[in-house]
Amino acid sequence: MAKAPTPGAQRKQAEANRQFRIVVDDVEAIIRPAAYGPRDDVIVRSATKKPDPHGWGMELSLQGLIAQLADGATIGTDTLCTLWWFGRYKAGDNVGLGECIDAFPPLSEVTDRIVVELVEPDPEDGSPEA
Repeated sequence: MAKAPTPGAQRKQAEANRQFRIVVDDVEAIIRPAAYGPRDDVIVRSATKKPDPHGWGMELSLQGLIAQLADGATIGTDTLCTLWWFGRYKAGDNVGLGECIDAFPPLSEVTDRIVVELVEPDPEDGSPEA
């Protein structure tokens, strides 16, 4: 006999499967949190050496950056740029973080040149549906 899903299980599954689309000057990156693991954290930590905002001298993990994006709070351009670079890196775009930083728009132009949105994955193949 099959068990009924536990309360909140569907919500947790939906949260785990959510994806974010970041577009800067028509260059798209898809952030797929459920697909990332410890190796991806190490890649981001190594590339950014981003200090912890609380001053503890620790670097933020990829999941920490994604959590900032998912919370819907105001996030820094450094976080957006890092996630945009990482999404492109995971898609096979051979671009370095430095190149992405150079291409990222100044703060005065961010709202005109950047799109960030939550996208639902296609149930068939997991690709994003805008």
